[in-house]
Amino acid sequence: MLREELQQLRAQLQEQPQNPPAQESIRSNIGRKPEPFRGTKAEKDSFRIKHWLDRMDTYWRTSGVTQDPNKIDFMRGFLMDDAGTEYDTKISECGSFDTYKDLKDWLTAHYSTADSINTYRDRFFNCHQRDGESFDDYFKRFREARGTLDTPLPETYIVYFFVRNLLPPYHLQIRGDKDFSDYKDITLDDVLGKLKRMNPTIIPFVNRGPSNAQTEPQNDSSHRSKKRKGDYHQQWSQPQPQPGQQTTGSPAKLTDGQKNFIESQIRRGGGPNQFFEPVQNNPAWQARARQANLCYKCASPQHHGRTCNAPPAANLRNGNKPTGGAINAIIPDEEFDFLNDQQQA
Repeated sequence: MLREELQQLRAQLQEQPQNPPAQESIRSNIGRKPEPFRGTKAEKDSFRIKHWLDRMDTYWRTSGVTQDPNKIDFMRGFLMDDAGTEYDTKISECGSFDTYKDLKDWLTAHYSTADSINTYRDRFFNCHQRDGESFDDYFKRFREARGTLDTPLPETYIVYFFVRNLLPPYHLQIRGDKDFSDYKDITLDDVLGKLKRMNPTIIPFVNRGPSNAQTEPQNDSSHRSKKRKGDYHQQWSQPQPQPGQQTTGSPAKLTDGQKNFIESQIRRGGGPNQFFEPVQNNPAWQARARQANLCYKCASPQHHGRTCNAPPAANLRNGNKPTGGAINAIIPDEEFDFLNDQQQA
C-alpha cells in the first residue's frame, strides 16, 4: 500500500511543470557605478554625453542588466538635478520610452552641442597652457580636446600644437631641443616627460580665488586675456613679519605697471634685462621668486640672482628720456606703463 502511494506521488510530481529557478537579483551583481549625469551647462556637450552613455553601457554589461525595461528604470536613478527634472517632464508629456535605444537617442539629441564641429575645433586650437597650470593638467585638457576633433590630425601636428601652446618659457625649452626639432617619431608623452625632467622643481603660480568661485570651465581665450590685462593682484600679497622681527616701516608696494611688467618677463622666460632695484628688493616679489625658483633680478627659471648675467636695467633719469611715443612703438604696453612708473617715482 505504501509503495503504491509513493508511486502515485512520484507520477504527480513528474506531471507538474518544472518551475524555473528564481532569477538572481539584478542589484546583487552591480559593478562600479558611474557618476550621475546632472545636465549642467558643462555637461551639455556631445563628447561628454557620449562618454557617459558608454560608461553606462559598460555598467549594464558588467552588472548583468540586459533587459530594456530594467535599464530604463535604473537609468532614472542616474539622472540627477536638471537632468532628472527634464527626464520627468519628457515622460509626463510624451509617455515612457519603448526601448533603451530610444532613451539614449533622446539624451544624445537633448544634450549634444549645437555646432559641434566648430565648437570642438575652436576648443582644440585655443587649448593653451594656463598661467599656474601644471604640465599634467594641461596635458589632460589638450588630449581631451584632441579626442573631440571630427577629423584626426597627423601626430606631428598634434605634437606641434601642444608645444606651440605651452607657456613661453617651456615652449622655448622644447623648441630649443634638437631632438624635438622635426617632431618625427615624437609623441605627446615624450614631450610631457621632457618637460618634467627639465623642470623638476617648478611650482605653478596658483591664483586662489574666493570660495564661491565659478565651477564651470572658463573659455581659454578669455582666461588668458584676463591674465594679460594684469589680473594678478592676489599673487602679490606682502609677506608678514615674523614674531619678534623688527620692522623699519612698510616697504613700498609694487604698482600695477610693475606687476604687469614682471608677469610679462615671467611669460617670456626672464630677461633680457634685470629689473630696477626697487623691484628686485621688493619683499613680495622676492618671496614669489623663491617659491617659484626664479631669479629675482630678471625672472629667469634657468638661474638664481647670485649668478644672473642679464645686463642692468637702463637708467631713464639721466636727462636722456625717450618720448612716450617712441617707447610705446617698440615695447609692449605693460612695459611702457612700468617705465612710466619708474620715471614718476
